[in-house]
Amino acid sequence: MLNISFIVEGFRFSAKLFLKQSDNKVSVILDRIDNIDFDIPSFKSKLTGAIGGGDIDGIVNSVVEDVIIDYVLRFRGAISKAAELVVLEVMNPVLEQLDTWRFLAPLLPRV
Repeated sequence: MLNISFIVEGFRFSAKLFLKQSDNKVSVILDRIDNIDFDIPSFKSKLTGAIGGGDIDGIVNSVVEDVIIDYVLRFRGAISKAAELVVLEVMNPVLEQLDTWRFLAPLLPRV
């Protein structure tokens, strides 16, 4: 029986978040995200039962790890842009439900 699992350790994500006031003037929401970057220092494939199992599993795991990391690094920009769009679409509706502007407003300079 084929069993597959992936283990990612030490995943780091960084970005510059730009905040703005929501249309309802009550919440702080994300305006945009710039300089998105991520690092995956450790990626392990735990695939068992492939092509008869045994020693072949180790070889398959090594190939899978190399191929996945290669594609992730090659398409880092596209992955980051897609993640930005998803984060904005998912997080802003949640953030709009919170009364957070009153905490940020006193910190902003008066115009």
